[in-house]
Amino acid sequence: MILLEILKIIVIVLLVLVGIIIALILFLLLMNIKFRVKGKYDNGFDMNLYAEYIFKLVMFKFDMKNENGKYQLLIMGTDHEIWKRRREKLKKKFSKKKKQKKKDMQNTEDIEESVDISEEDICESVGISEEDTDKSEKSKKGINREKESIKDIRDEKIEFVKEKIEYMKEKYRKTKSFLQENDIKEIVKLTKELLIRLIKAFNIKKYDIYLKFGSNDPSQTGIIYGGICVVNTFIPIRAKIVPDFKNEVFETDFTVEGNTNLFKLIVPLVRYALAKPIFKIIKEL
Repeated sequence: MILLEILKIIVIVLLVLVGIIIALILFLLLMNIKFRVKGKYDNGFDMNLYAEYIFKLVMFKFDMKNENGKYQLLIMGTDHEIWKRRREKLKKKFSKKKKQKKKDMQNTEDIEESVDISEEDICESVGISEEDTDKSEKSKKGINREKESIKDIRDEKIEFVKEKIEYMKEKYRKTKSFLQENDIKEIVKLTKELLIRLIKAFNIKKYDIYLKFGSNDPSQTGIIYGGICVVNTFIPIRAKIVPDFKNEVFETDFTVEGNTNLFKLIVPLVRYALAKPIFKIIKEL
């Protein structure tokens, strides 16, 4: 009876732990990720991205000015660089220990070398100089070494070319078999569906777009503006578009705000990966 009671308690505790883990995973998957993107182009592109997650416990910032970007990741209000520095400190400690071990090993090797008697010392003790001991043999060895090194270089180059040819042949065979075995139309269709689902996953709540453009030819500006208006009838986008018929100019300013969550992003990716033609490709990789 006592054993059964203990087993019941263990099972209950395990179930509670599993329930807590599942609840935590669901919380992380369904928690909103709020984001805001601001961009501007006027003789140079500037962009600002801000995202927050789990009640601002995790925040990400990215700023780009004239193709020079920098980012900042804040975890519980602390810059991730601090966490990085802590990891680096730990790595340095381990590397110091490794260096010390290497130093100790080097010292032991130096002691062993100092104890060993060299061949030159033996020759000197007997009264035979190094020059008198086989000059012709040394010259032969030098010539042989040069020949061997030239041969090795030539063999390496030939081997490198052979490997490259084999690599290209293998790539061609794989591409050919891929096109024969897989339905390209189906892969394109699935990829298109994935992109649409991912775009929908980013639930855009607000956006403002301003566009001012103009070319040297006023008629060309009019054609482009007319094309934008036609597209706008099929894909309605709230945007302020200003054509400039006098100057050649291109300026834009946009702001996009929305939210998403990890569940909305992961589910389409998993479905895409498990689709028959895609899963087949992943298995072959």
